[in-house]
Amino acid sequence: KAAINRRAFIRAAINKIAKKDDPYLPNVAELAEQPSYSPVGARALTEQEVKTIIAKETDPLCQAMWLMLAHTGLRPMEAFGLEPDELKLESDGAWVELKVSKTQEGKLPIPLPDEVWEAWKGVSLPIGRSETFWRKRFAKVCALAKVEGATLYSFRHYYGSSMAEKVREDVLKRFMRHKDVRTTKTYYVEINRQTLRDVVGPHKQEVQNGA
Repeated sequence: KAAINRRAFIRAAINKIAKKDDPYLPNVAELAEQPSYSPVGARALTEQEVKTIIAKETDPLCQAMWLMLAHTGLRPMEAFGLEPDELKLESDGAWVELKVSKTQEGKLPIPLPDEVWEAWKGVSLPIGRSETFWRKRFAKVCALAKVEGATLYSFRHYYGSSMAEKVREDVLKRFMRHKDVRTTKTYYVEINRQTLRDVVGPHKQEVQNGA
């Protein structure tokens, strides 16, 4: 999104210059190809990788953060800026309700598993750590856990992929706090071979009895 904004700013600046100095000067920004984008954190962590990362983490605050990211689907920057009153214990359980998010959907409450709530009870908020701190800490624990090719956003992809196996697309959209269900379908709904096989039933293997 930031890259798109920068491109729009440059285009507007060149347009202004072109109109002032030479009305026939082409807008060179329009000649540039729009870069292709892939979702941040191109791959999801596996369940075993999440368990190993949490097991290898020795800092209670960081352990609570990894649990939060893995089991709420919060965007990393949302989780890093959590404030005490955004974690709420209601009659039906614990919830995360952000006061600030990049979209209105981002402010919708998210159910917090008991495991995550208990982990946060042992640490102090606000966190007050920089994004750089979290990235370095994640890289360190990934090295210990022997997890390769993951980013902090991989937690969100893990959460979305896990929930996609349990709920309908419209419910998944709500969990991911997306504006458009098409975003949910594009990045988090994947039908694998096993799912297809389960629909038609198990494969009957032929057994050959020699001769």
